[in-house]
Amino acid sequence: DELALIESQVCRFGTDKGAVLQLVLSIPQKSISSKVEQVLRQTLFVALIAMLLSLLVAYLLSRQISRPIIQLAETSRGLREGDLTARSQIVTGGEIGALSSAFNEMAEKLIGLIHARDEEIGERKKAEQTVRQLNEGLEQRVVSRTKELALAVDAAESANRAKSEFLANMSHELRTPLNAILGFSQILQTDSALPKHERESIDIINRSGAHLLTLINDILEMSKIDAGRMELEIEAIDLGSLVLEVVDMMHSRADAKGIDLEMDQSSDFPRYVCADGPRLRQIYLNLLSNAVKFTSKGGVTLRLDAQESDGSTYLLRSEVVDTGVGMGREDLERIFKPFIQVGNRGEWSGTGLGLSITRQFVDLMGGEIGVESELEQGTRFWFSVKVQKAAEVDVAQAKSSWARVIGLGPGQEGKRILIVEDQLENRMLLRKLFEPLGLNVREALNGEEAVEIFAQWRPHLIWMDRRMPVMDGLEASQRIREMEGGRETIIVALTASAFDDQKKEVMAAGLDDFISKPCRTDQIYECMGKHLGLHYRYADEPTAVLSHPKVEVQMETLNGLPRELLEELHTMALTLDIVGTREVVERITEVDEVLADGLRQLVDGMDFSTLQVLLAQCDR
Repeated sequence: DELALIESQVCRFGTDKGAVLQLVLSIPQKSISSKVEQVLRQTLFVALIAMLLSLLVAYLLSRQISRPIIQLAETSRGLREGDLTARSQIVTGGEIGALSSAFNEMAEKLIGLIHARDEEIGERKKAEQTVRQLNEGLEQRVVSRTKELALAVDAAESANRAKSEFLANMSHELRTPLNAILGFSQILQTDSALPKHERESIDIINRSGAHLLTLINDILEMSKIDAGRMELEIEAIDLGSLVLEVVDMMHSRADAKGIDLEMDQSSDFPRYVCADGPRLRQIYLNLLSNAVKFTSKGGVTLRLDAQESDGSTYLLRSEVVDTGVGMGREDLERIFKPFIQVGNRGEWSGTGLGLSITRQFVDLMGGEIGVESELEQGTRFWFSVKVQKAAEVDVAQAKSSWARVIGLGPGQEGKRILIVEDQLENRMLLRKLFEPLGLNVREALNGEEAVEIFAQWRPHLIWMDRRMPVMDGLEASQRIREMEGGRETIIVALTASAFDDQKKEVMAAGLDDFISKPCRTDQIYECMGKHLGLHYRYADEPTAVLSHPKVEVQMETLNGLPRELLEELHTMALTLDIVGTREVVERITEVDEVLADGLRQLVDGMDFSTLQVLLAQCDR
């Protein structure tokens, strides 16, 4: 009651602190203490009850909240450890329930992703396995194909080696006897006691041998090109003179047929170039010869032009246009193939190799060649090649050695010459060339004998065949070089090889020179003169004693022939046309039989260089 009274008074006094303090001080001290103690007791009791209730409520709340969270943690641990079936039980609503639901949903999606990943990995493994199998199969196929290609390459190389060996053998087997045929027939023509009818038989043999040599050369030329054994021999040449020589060569043929032969040369066409002169000459000669052959009315025109590619190169452009019989489309497609001839073979003869060789030469020079033609309208052949520039001082002047050797100069006798040759005919031929000059000659049948003879006799010069039994010429030459005095001895290869690379092989083996069979007499003498310093005695000039010592070709007699015969003979000699030259010589027989006999010996002896020089000096 006192407390209630005090409370009411306190409420009445409000914020008047002084009144309240005065009121409190007016209350007896004992009464206040007992009242305060009572209030504290009651407050403590109430606080204890409240605390117990709070603990109970907290326990119940913790049970309701922590258990789902602990369960989520355990479920998460299970998922982490690989238990994909672990799920959180939803035991309450609210945020905890939503969290459990989200966790379970996440677990389901995670399982789905894992399954998808496993499937993808499985598919990838299958794909990798498939790729691995394909790779293994591909590798096996590559290995198998590589082996097949290697076998094919080996087979091709073996075939090429076999082809090259075959060509080398054929060249040797054909040229070796042909060398004896032409050589001995030429020697027989020098026999003054030989009756005229027998000399005519010898002429036939020589003419047939020369024709056979032409065919062999054409076929071997094609074979060398096909085998990749053909190489250009680039040197400075007088291109202007070369072309003029070919045109002059063909003029008499054109005149004989009553057709015109013209040359249209551009001012840009160079005179001096670096090129393979003989093959370039053969290209012009083949194209002009065909044009004249297949033209019976109208004419033939050679057009020459050039374009400067850079400071050191020309692009030569040439074309041969005729008004001849022309060709059909089917002939144009095969005209450059070997052994193909168009038209009537009974009217036009030949081997059918000229245009094929021409195209191969142009290709070898890195150029192009083509043809356009219409039946009865004419034909146009064209070609272009690149050549290097040259100056006049670079052009070597060709030497004309046409006088016949009749002996050695004073003090030249006594040279020792060794002939190493397995063919009896070729040994006999060389001996007949050397012994009349006063040279000492010995023979060896193979390389082994050559080495033995060298050790005893020490020859000054050895004519060495390449292909021989027991020991070949290269091995014999190498052994001789290793012997005392072997470095000072001249060794010259005399072989029937058809390939330039075999010449390089021979020279690399230490030999001093190389001459191919069939060889001319002047080549043999010139080679010995160069290496041994021999000086020869020649027949009186300007009379050239040719194949027969009793038959001389006099300049006065030649100048007495009709101009048309001289022109035609000159043309045939320049073109090396043995059959055509022989036909002209037979016509000369009606005018001068002795002169025709001397000319016939020139032709049959293949001494066209002498014939060309003689005819060039005639007054035509």
